[in-house]
Amino acid sequence: MLPRLAHRHGMSANEINDLVDALSIRAKVIEPATSSAPDLCDPKDQDVLGTLLRRCTPVLPIT
Repeated sequence: MLPRLAHRHGMSANEINDLVDALSIRAKVIEPATSSAPDLCDPKDQDVLGTLLRRCTPVLPIT
């Protein structure tokens, strides 16, 4: 159980488990796009940016 979530939102352990289950069913694994953004303050943010770029790319080509 996530104690901070329970405390902040007043959710029971069962409600949190149900929420996590529902989110895990809808989750998709997205591999980060490779890009080079040399002006990032933290190089570890590269994967976060790559994931955003991959997710924002349309699945079907727009013609």
